[in-house]
Amino acid sequence: MTDVTPADRTPADPALAEPPPAGPVPADPMPTPAGPPPADLVPAGPALAGPVPADPVPTPAEPPPADMAPAEPALADPASAVPALAVDPMKGFRGVMAGTLVLESVVVALALLVVAKLDGGLGTGVGAVVGAVAVLLLVICGLLRQPVAVPMLWVGQLALIGCFFFGAPAVGAIGVLFALVWGYLLWLRRDVASRMAAGRLPSQPPTGHSG
Repeated sequence: MTDVTPADRTPADPALAEPPPAGPVPADPMPTPAGPPPADLVPAGPALAGPVPADPVPTPAEPPPADMAPAEPALADPASAVPALAVDPMKGFRGVMAGTLVLESVVVALALLVVAKLDGGLGTGVGAVVGAVAVLLLVICGLLRQPVAVPMLWVGQLALIGCFFFGAPAVGAIGVLFALVWGYLLWLRRDVASRMAAGRLPSQPPTGHSG
């Protein structure tokens, strides 16, 4: 094998040889960094070694504590089965009673004019009783929600009726008249209360019994 000398690398024809460029030789441009390889060329990661663990067996839910458990519905009270009323009838009765008390108080106060013409005038026991009853009737107007209102009402009527025996028959007649009125009103109130407790008032909604 023969050695190749520099002379052998020189082209045979001097005219075909390119002269070297004049001036400094430009440096090579900075290489552009290569982008990431395509996704389909990225090698897949190694598969997990060993068997795939199975899903754990679900644990049954524990019952909630006793203090957090929903309370059982209470048994319905038979008395609460009575349908409620949109308007309370007793409220209307209290209005009627208050109006009657005011009317009677005015009538009794006017009776003082009759008592003034009697022997002794307003200074007698009859005058004191009539004046006290007129005030008592006004006081009862503010006590109609209390159980004591009805007994106080009858005390006033008996006091007026008692004036028959003290020379004031006109005042006694007023007592008898209003005693009849109050007897009817109180009987009517008791009848409405019993009907309301039984759920038999026309204003009460039907109970919805199915046959």
